[in-house]
Amino acid sequence: MNRALDALGLDTDADERAIKRAYAQKLRTARPDEDPVAFQALHEAYQEALLWVRNRTQWQEEDGAEALSAPPADNSPPGPPALYDSHSSMDHMPVLHRPCTFDTDLPDDVVEPSLNLPRFARLLINTATDADPASFEHWLAHRPELWSLADRPRIGDVVLQQLLHEGRPLCESNFDLLGRYFCWDEIRADIDPYRVRARRNLLHRHWQLQPRNHAALTAALDRPHDRVSAIEAHARVERLTRPWHWLQSLLSASVPGRAATMRHTMQRLGVHGVRDTLAPLDGDQVAFWMAISEPRRFNLMKMQVAIVRCLLGALVVLAVLAALALLGDAARPIAISTSSMKHVAIHASVVIVSGVLMLTPFVGGTPSRTASAPAPVERPSPLDGLGMLTHGPRPRRPARSFAVVRQMDPGTEGG
Repeated sequence: MNRALDALGLDTDADERAIKRAYAQKLRTARPDEDPVAFQALHEAYQEALLWVRNRTQWQEEDGAEALSAPPADNSPPGPPALYDSHSSMDHMPVLHRPCTFDTDLPDDVVEPSLNLPRFARLLINTATDADPASFEHWLAHRPELWSLADRPRIGDVVLQQLLHEGRPLCESNFDLLGRYFCWDEIRADIDPYRVRARRNLLHRHWQLQPRNHAALTAALDRPHDRVSAIEAHARVERLTRPWHWLQSLLSASVPGRAATMRHTMQRLGVHGVRDTLAPLDGDQVAFWMAISEPRRFNLMKMQVAIVRCLLGALVVLAVLAALALLGDAARPIAISTSSMKHVAIHASVVIVSGVLMLTPFVGGTPSRTASAPAPVERPSPLDGLGMLTHGPRPRRPARSFAVVRQMDPGTEGG
C-alpha cells in the first residue's frame, strides 16, 4: 500500500475527493497550533497522496489512448517460419511511459507555486488591521501558508520588518497575537525588544485615531477621575484633526480650562510634541495646543489667546451697556447713571481697538512647530531603522572591584 494513503487510512483506489475528506477528518486531531509536528507529517502525506492519484490518473489515460491506437489483430494463418535474425523485434519496440516517482521531475501543473513572502506579509498585515482579535486568530489558524514549520519563521521575519519599517494602524491585541504566533518575544540577537515594544505602542495609537475605532479612542481618554463621553472624545479629537484656522483656534482656546484639557488629551494619546503627530492629526493644531497649554512659559500664542479673551470681554460689556441703555432709567435692575455707562463704553471700545491692532500682525499666521516642544536628545543605538542590531553594544570598562577588595583585605596580596 502507498505510504501516504496508508497514513490517511485509504486504499489504493481512492480518488481526490476521498483524500480531501480523510485529510479533513485527520486534521481535527492534528491541528497546527496544538501539535505542529504531527500536522506537518499529515500535510506532507496529504500532498503526496494527491500527487500519487494525479499520476495514476495520467497513467490510466495514456494506457487507454495506446489501446485505442493499437492496430487490429491479424487472424490470417501463420506463414513459414523466417530465417534466424540476430536483431530481435524487442529492439524496435517503442519505449513505454515510465511511472513517475516522487524523485523525478514533476509536471508544471503538479508543482505548487512558491510562496511570495512580501505579498503574503502585506496580506497578513492588512487583515490584522481590519479584523478583530478573535477573527484574526481564526484567520491565522486556517491559512495553509502558515502551516509549514519552515515557512512560518521566514514569514514572521518579513512581517516584522514591514511593521517596523512601514507599519499600518494596528491594535495592540493583534500585534501581541502576531508576536506569540511568530515568537517575537523570544530572546534573539537580531531584534531589540524595546524597539518592537515602542513600535507596537505607536501602531496602536495610530489605530486608535482612525474614525472607525472611536469606541477604543473613548476608552483610552476616559479616566475614573476624568470621565469622558463619546461626544466629548469626538470633540477633542476634532480640535486636533481639523485644518488649521487662526481665528477658529483662538476662539476655541479662549474657553477657560480647555487648554489644560487638550494637553491631558494629547498626553493620553501619546502626543508629547509635533514629532509625535500621527494621521489624521494636524501638525499645526498639535503645535498650537502644545504652545498655549505649556505651563509657566510665555509665548506669542498665549499672548494672542489673552488678547482675544480681552476682546470678547469688552464686547460682552458693550452688549450689556447697550441693553441697559434700551431699558431706560426706570427699568434698569441696577442703579447706574448714563454718564457712568458712557465712560465704561469708552474704555471697552479702547480695549477692542487696541486688541484688534495688536492682533493684526498675527492674522492668518501658523504656530511654530519647533518652539512648542524641543526634541529630546536620544542616546545612539546600535539599531538600524528596522529594529535590527547592526553591531554589538560597546563593551563597558570593567569596574575596579578587585582593587577595592585588595585594599579591604590585605591578605589577598600574597595570592
